[in-house]
This record gives sequence, C-alpha cells and structure tokens, in this order.
Amino acid sequence: MTGLERFVAAKQAEIRELERLAGEASSFAPGGALCPWGGERPSFRAALERKGSAPLAVIAEFKKASPSRGVICEGLEPEEAARQYAENGASAVSVLTEEAYFQGDICYLARAARAVPAVPLLRKDFLFHPAQVAATLATPASALLLIVRLTPDASVLRALREQAEAGGVEAVVEVFDKADLLLARESGARIIQVNARDLATLKVDREACLRLIRECPPRPGELWIAASGMSCRADLEAAAGAGFHAALVGSALMEDGTPGLSLRRLLAEGRAALQVKICGMKEQGLIDRAAELGADMCGFIFHPPSPRNVSPAHAASLETHGMKRVGVFVGQSAEDVAAIVREARLDLIQLHGGQSAGFAAHFPAEKVIRVLWPNQYSTKEDLQADIDAFAPTCGLYLLDAGMGSGMTLDWPSLAALRFPHPWMLSGGLGPDNVREALAACSPDAVDMNSRLEEVRGCKSPELLEKAFAALRKMRG
Repeated sequence: MTGLERFVAAKQAEIRELERLAGEASSFAPGGALCPWGGERPSFRAALERKGSAPLAVIAEFKKASPSRGVICEGLEPEEAARQYAENGASAVSVLTEEAYFQGDICYLARAARAVPAVPLLRKDFLFHPAQVAATLATPASALLLIVRLTPDASVLRALREQAEAGGVEAVVEVFDKADLLLARESGARIIQVNARDLATLKVDREACLRLIRECPPRPGELWIAASGMSCRADLEAAAGAGFHAALVGSALMEDGTPGLSLRRLLAEGRAALQVKICGMKEQGLIDRAAELGADMCGFIFHPPSPRNVSPAHAASLETHGMKRVGVFVGQSAEDVAAIVREARLDLIQLHGGQSAGFAAHFPAEKVIRVLWPNQYSTKEDLQADIDAFAPTCGLYLLDAGMGSGMTLDWPSLAALRFPHPWMLSGGLGPDNVREALAACSPDAVDMNSRLEEVRGCKSPELLEKAFAALRKMRG
C-alpha cells in the first residue's frame, strides 16, 4: 500500500461519521457539528499577495508529526505556535488536522483562530469528500487543501472547490506534475500548490517543483505556492526566482520547538545588512565619526522648535562621506521641502509631520521615508491599513514613538506587521537597548537620536561608539 493509499484508508471512518452527521438536520443548526462558521475569515489570497520584505510570502505550518519524520514537536499547542508565527512574519498559518499520521485535530483551527483572529488559516488534510468540506466550513479556516491525486476527476475537484468557495473558504489545489496541473486548471483552480513530495513514495524532489513552474508558468489570476523541502532562505529565493508567489514551510520551523524564532531566522537569512541612521546631526566632527563607525544615513532636522534644528545652508556645508543625507520635515509646504532638498543636497525626505499621501506624491516615492506612530493607533489592523495605504508614495517606512522624545515602542507587537517596503525602527534607541529591539521585531534599519546625547541636542562621541559596538554583531 502506498503512502497515499494509507492516508485514504485512514479517513474512511471519519467520512462515515461525517456522512451520518450530514444526514441530520440538527447538525447544521446553531451549535451543531456542521453549523457553518459565522465569524470573519481573513482573505488567504490577499495575505499571500502582501509578501513584505521576504522573497515571497510564507505560510508557516503547525504540525506535531509526519509520516516521513515521525514525532516533530509534541509539546507545543496550536495557540502558541500560531501566535509565534504571526509575530514573526507569517502571512498565513497552515494547520495539520489529520489525526492518524500527523497527530492533528480539526479543533486546532478554532484554537489557532482565537489566538490570531486576523491571520488566515489553511486546513491541511486529506480531503476528497463533500462531507469533509462541510466540516471545514464549520471551522474558522480561510482556506482548505484539495489534492489532485486524491480527486483525479476534474468535475469532482471542481464541485469540491465550488462547495468550499460558496461557504467563503478558498481552495488550494495541490499538484505534483504536469498531468496534475492539467486537471487542476480544468477544474478552475486559481490557487495552485506544487508539492515537492510525492505522496505515494514520500520522496522530495525540489528541482521537479521548480521545473514544473518554469515549464508551465502561472496564468493570469493564478497564485502558486511551493511546498515541502523548504528549509532555508536559499530555498525561498529559488522558489521566488522560479515564479512562485508563496511557500509553505513546516518541519523546518517546528523541529526545535521554537517555531517563531525559526521563522524569524528563515526570513532574516540573506537580508541586506542592517542599515543605521544617526539623526539630529549638526557638527562635522561627529558626522565624521559616525561615518567612520559605519553609519549609512545622516539625518538633518529642519524644524525650528527642535534643539537639533539646522538651517539648510548649514546642512549643505556638512560633508557626510557617502552616508545618505536625510532631511526631516514637519510643517513645511511641499514647495519649501523641495527647495530645502535642493539647497541641503538631500538624498531622502523624511515626512515626520503626518503629511498626507497627496503631499508625499509631490516627490519620487523612492526618496520618501513615511513616518508612522504605532502608539496613535487603537489596533494593529488600523496601523497595517495605513502601512498598505501609503505604499505607493514611499520607499521606506519609519516607526517612531515621538520626535526626539526618548520614548520606546512595544517592539514585539511590531513583528506581526507586514511591510511592502523596508522599514526602520526609531524611538528611544541607544547602546543599552538597540540589540533587544532588533531581536524583538527585526527591522531593516534603525534610527538613533536622543539616546546618543548626554546634553540635549548634542551627540556624545562615547555613546555613538557604544551604540556601534552593540550593533557590530548584528550587522553584515
């Protein structure tokens, strides 16, 4: 008996019980076993289309065991795994619900959803019967997996997909080769997952997965997911380079019992070196030292109430030795900003006064740093909405607690945000806490200002050196 045949055989008792329940009207009434889920289902597809700074979106998987690996991680519960994944960059969470070989349970979906209600969940199981789809519709899953090899009839596959979609659940249709893909497309599948693991032999062939998408590239409207054998950043980059939109990663994240940390490391591998901006600069000697220590950006503040304010003429006179010249603007008009940019020889424009997207549109998006203040939002969803809304008019985000205030942000809460462009962390960062902040939320850049001062408005060479000493192990 092949692996696939064993999986099908293991589902027969479950299907018989579901068929029995489906024959009872009470099962579909409120409180019944098959009563359709009445809550929100976050869009699975939309989440995967926001890949952030990673090569592609990652669907992080919760599973306790597998036929090929045996027990992977017994002690971790679905709530904790989902929370860790959400806080460390997962676009969606896959939940194994198969009991016999994966130690799963369909109730894990509701438990994970309570922990991360805004994150879409994929039900991963061996589903090939309408009663199984009905059972999925009774959970908070946003998507379910249909495997062509379990339903090698396009009309049956279409019926299952349409049943799921009619209930608000998106269907991910899994293929292994060209013949599977032909059936998937004939059934109308729009989200296609290519499994590098042959379910009959359980052997993994990632090259076959990449070869399939190169030979049969996605059609308009199709979203492709690479699955199985994904364990490092190079695997994500290879999949993205071949044309995949997302990757499903499971065992590599679960095996050490800290899936959130494993996901963060996976997404951070191979990233460009951490960028460092020193803001509020006024003196040539300190600028020289910052450049020697390895700063990437030098910030000039054009805001008279600030003790770090400089005039455009003075900023123009300062040499930054290759560091990007950043102007910080609060209340100026677009015309005044443009004039200062020219006079002070600025490379980047930091909009620190809550300027609108229309204001930002006066300047090339790649030159604009959009500042947002997380503490001003009542929910992370509202903050995420503004991150997405400002994407067309900026090339870099900066999250701050207040201009030169020395206050810090709740760093772990930022880890679950998804950024269309690189982002910079600011707010009370200095030698004593910058490494902790980086470990908590993994920004692409940091911006340090007031915590490098012993006298307000004047940077300290000693604190500057201590800050770079703290950063040294985390750069490069």
